[in-house]
Amino acid sequence: MERLKQFDENGHVIGEMTRAVAHEKGYWHETFHCWLTSIVDGEAVVLLQLRSSEKKDYASLYDITAAGHLMAHETILDGLREVEEELGLFLRIEAYESMGTFPNVILSDTIQDREWARCFTAAVPRETAFTLQIEEVEKIVYCRISDFYQLIEGICPSITIWNWLDDHEAYLTMRQMVPHPRTYFQAIATHWQAQKRQGE
Repeated sequence: MERLKQFDENGHVIGEMTRAVAHEKGYWHETFHCWLTSIVDGEAVVLLQLRSSEKKDYASLYDITAAGHLMAHETILDGLREVEEELGLFLRIEAYESMGTFPNVILSDTIQDREWARCFTAAVPRETAFTLQIEEVEKIVYCRISDFYQLIEGICPSITIWNWLDDHEAYLTMRQMVPHPRTYFQAIATHWQAQKRQGE
């Protein structure tokens, strides 16, 4: 049975619980998020996963490149296993950059999800090959980071995405994304904007 640390609204550990209880009661818990980026045709892009149609939560929706819950006995860096398990990608620990910890709250009729998301990013070459954990991830796509900003800010109703494997083109709307709060997406985007300014 998966056991998670239970946190209060200030991020302090106050106990342990099962994953089922966390989502039923809406208790704060800890997750690991990894956003992979790359350069394609001279443009900075972000990689998204399409969640498997077999997933219990948010099936067939686009999401963070790799993410998962941190168990009660795990450290934040143990979350790197999510990248290895879901994507078959093994990177040196130095390749990952911490983006910070952000509240990520999704409340619906089926789930009460309050997360302290430990967020990381890493850049990968365009020729990177993934070995997907099919029961978790159906495919990997990418979009321009600049377009992603436009989507999450509601400036564009849809943006172009491409299949990482064969560059097949499609379109993405916010309704096709896991419904993370806009404040969460904006926190991620702010980090990328800061990276861009540092590189100029």
